[in-house]
Amino acid sequence: MHSLSVDEVLLEPYNYLIANPGKDIRGKLIDAFDHWLQVPKDKLSTITTVVEMLHTAKDDSVLRRGVPAELINLHRGQGMELHWRDTLTCPSEAEFIEMHTTSIDLKQYAINIMNDTGSFEYTRNYLAKTENSVHEKIKTLGGNPLLENIIDLLSIKDNL
Repeated sequence: MHSLSVDEVLLEPYNYLIANPGKDIRGKLIDAFDHWLQVPKDKLSTITTVVEMLHTAKDDSVLRRGVPAELINLHRGQGMELHWRDTLTCPSEAEFIEMHTTSIDLKQYAINIMNDTGSFEYTRNYLAKTENSVHEKIKTLGGNPLLENIIDLLSIKDNL
């Protein structure tokens, strides 16, 4: 079995993202705004490529708006999890705890605070109002089926 270098392990999340694209919201937004802007196709292709490259670029920031930017830790975690999965390697208890305990505890703490303060309800209400406003604005601008589809795709449903 081929042993991966540390760099290969850390690049696994990036390689996975490139090989398994998600909803392509950025590309769909570019196409939707092009409905109005009518950018030449060769230039639009370049714009789309640059946006995708920037989105997947590594971020070496220590702080972003005064908050620690821990993207490298996210990549390490994802890289190690993909490595363990793909090589059928069982991590040691210490490795597993290092990759999961803090993030799980932190997420649960954040969820409890958001529930206790009513943040989820407030956010859902705000998003519903904003969504309605966006649909109205699109209509006043002459409509845009592509953009309306994106708004619907991103819509928060009441059954959450």
